[in-house]
Formats: sequence, structure tokens, C-alpha cells
Amino acid sequence: MTGSETLPHDIPLLTEVVPGTMDDLPVLTDIAQDVTPPSTTPAPAELPELQHAFEAYIDTVLAEKLQQHLATAQRQAIEQAITEMKNKLPQLIRAALNQTGR
Repeated sequence: MTGSETLPHDIPLLTEVVPGTMDDLPVLTDIAQDVTPPSTTPAPAELPELQHAFEAYIDTVLAEKLQQHLATAQRQAIEQAITEMKNKLPQLIRAALNQTGR
């Protein structure tokens, strides 16, 4: 904090340490022993619903990925078809002109 900054007036300040209060506080190891981790295993009744939700999620992700790849493949196919037509166009025009010139 720089000298130009001021503290708000409603922040409480520590003005004294009260002796004897440290014995009343729990130790971290006591707190950790009291905590039991939550169960991560779903109940058997929840399994069909979780399986359905998981399958729906996988379907959605796969559909999005496939859609992206399909769009890319379509663009590439269109570009390739246009390039091939541009390359064949002079031959097709010559053949058409030769047919009409006979």
C-alpha cells in the first residue's frame, strides 16, 4: 500500500492479543479427522439416469465433431470439383466449338 492510499474507516483493527485463548482453538489435525469425504459412488438407482445422461453427452460431442469434419470435407470437395471443372473447361469449349463447326 502506498502512502497516498487511505484505509476505510470501518475496517476492524487488531489492537491486542488476549492471553489463554489459543488453548480453546482446534488444531488443524483435529479438524481434518472430523471431515469425512463425500461418497463419489452413485447409488444403484441413479445408474440408469447417469448412463443416459452420459450417452446423450457423448452423442452430442460426437455429432458436433462429425459436423465440423463433414463441413471441412464438403468445402474441400467443392474446391476440388471447381478446380477440376476449371481445368476441363477449355477442352469442353473446344470440343463444343468443333462439334458446331462441322
